[in-house]
Amino acid sequence: PVEPPPTPSSSGSDPSDKSSTQPAPDLSGNSRVSRPIRGIQTTYGYVLPDPQTPNRLSVWFTGGTLECNDPEGDGEDWRAVFCGDGDEHAEAAPSPGSGATSGRGAPSLAGALPARRHLSERARVLAAKLLLGAAIPDRMEDDGTMSYRFSRPIGGHGTTYIDVIYLDDTLRVLRGHHGTVYVFARVAGGSAEEE
Repeated sequence: PVEPPPTPSSSGSDPSDKSSTQPAPDLSGNSRVSRPIRGIQTTYGYVLPDPQTPNRLSVWFTGGTLECNDPEGDGEDWRAVFCGDGDEHAEAAPSPGSGATSGRGAPSLAGALPARRHLSERARVLAAKLLLGAAIPDRMEDDGTMSYRFSRPIGGHGTTYIDVIYLDDTLRVLRGHHGTVYVFARVAGGSAEEE
């Protein structure tokens, strides 16, 4: 049987017509922005020699920071993701377009983080606080950085480690517990005290 041609929708456009003006799909994973935004995550921790395995260092993570990779170009969207648009808490700090600047001359990204969270997000935050002693930020710094810390570090002997595969005065090769290989070379002019 032959199907009849599609009937136009009430707006007068053909729903199967890809050329009609429709908003682009949200690929960012966040409904507040329409594109991915790059950030920099820095993780802090410490290592100790593993008591059972030679050439192995056990790793504990104690916290870190999350910051916008390009505050000048992405600052407004970064703020929308983490502080919210129109949230009464976000109004307490100057918006990036207001002319306020951080100490580096970039637009100020400081602001309160949203107080409203979905139930699943509140459950994850509560679990992190109870199990890890996590201190979750409630404000964004002037430069867009958010810091977190764990009073009960993550990791430890047998769970999170790096194996030292090769080590000399200029080169260090490590393998992480998931099999990732890291190669570090000493920069010319560097000294052991600067590591």
